[in-house]
Amino acid sequence: MAFDAWLAALAGTGWSAPLPDERVSLDAARGRVLATTLVARAANPPHRCAAMDGYAVVAAATGNGVLAPGTYLRIDTGQVVEDRFDAVAQIEIASESGGGLRVERALASGTNVRAAGEDVQEGDVLLPAGRLVSSYDIALAAVAGHAELSVTRRPVVSILPTGGELRPAGTQLAPGEVADADGPMLQALARDSGALCERLPPRPDDAAQIGEAVLGAAASSDLVLVIAGSSRGRADHTAGVLTRHGELVVHGVALRPAHPVALGLVQGTPVIGIPGYPVAAAIAFERFARPLLDLLLGALPEDAPLIRVRLTGEVRAKRGIEAYVPLVLSAGHDLPDAMPQSRKGGALRGLAGAHALLCTRLEEGVLPVGTEVEARLLRPWPR
Repeated sequence: MAFDAWLAALAGTGWSAPLPDERVSLDAARGRVLATTLVARAANPPHRCAAMDGYAVVAAATGNGVLAPGTYLRIDTGQVVEDRFDAVAQIEIASESGGGLRVERALASGTNVRAAGEDVQEGDVLLPAGRLVSSYDIALAAVAGHAELSVTRRPVVSILPTGGELRPAGTQLAPGEVADADGPMLQALARDSGALCERLPPRPDDAAQIGEAVLGAAASSDLVLVIAGSSRGRADHTAGVLTRHGELVVHGVALRPAHPVALGLVQGTPVIGIPGYPVAAAIAFERFARPLLDLLLGALPEDAPLIRVRLTGEVRAKRGIEAYVPLVLSAGHDLPDAMPQSRKGGALRGLAGAHALLCTRLEEGVLPVGTEVEARLLRPWPR
């Protein structure tokens, strides 16, 4: 409901998705999203050709002794097969001498011969718009006559950390100071989602400075993430900044962790107030930023890889709340065992060590030990 309300508010300002397209070379296309359907401009193979190294022959003449010189032709893989031949005897079963060519067995017409357009015909629809281009897609586009692809422009994401206590990672911390973990993490997540990302200098807990930074970011970005300040404490200014400079659409969602999320817009640009605790920040990104970036890219919806597991610890959550639970997997009797990790907002170790992520809405408030659930696989797990 929160996400839909946010999209409706954005649409009211003229915001639309996906972003415009651009042409890129095949060398730069991997990981981009196709903006238009890819149609073959050429056939593959472009001509009738040999599928093996050997000899082009007339199939009906094989198996009947030695082929006379002039009735066969030495040929390499990919070379054009002349119309007078209808098979290729691979080098392993053919031997040539002064008296001609001996083929060890009779061949059927078409043996080791690839027809023109056997793989791709000119005009074939190869890939749909919204497809995330893979390395194999690039090869397919190349043989189908394309040197460039039309892809959606990458969204530009600006990340604004807030809080006077923040220090760059690796800094020797004084009492009361904290290392900025959210900024690098969200930047990596945004890039993984296909976006270009700029991490702005941190701003102190000052509404005027945060407002100025958000206005500047909104003017040059497709999405702005404001880290921390989305709750209701005395030093939390994100909601007020959105109200003052744009529109605050949602403040607080039925989500654990990450419930203090703020969703709004400034100058028609979507803005998310991200909770400061790293685990909550990660969940807020997955629940709101990533789906919006998919819309901006025009990416086809893809089912996340799911794995069925058995809980080895209970999961508790308030009824009706969407809960995200990191799981560490290990080998079980028939299903992988899944140990729930801490969902506290600062429990980064559990999130970093997790192999899967359970998203569930509990109607009874608890999932007991032994419950079978489906979880989103994050990375390979030891077996």
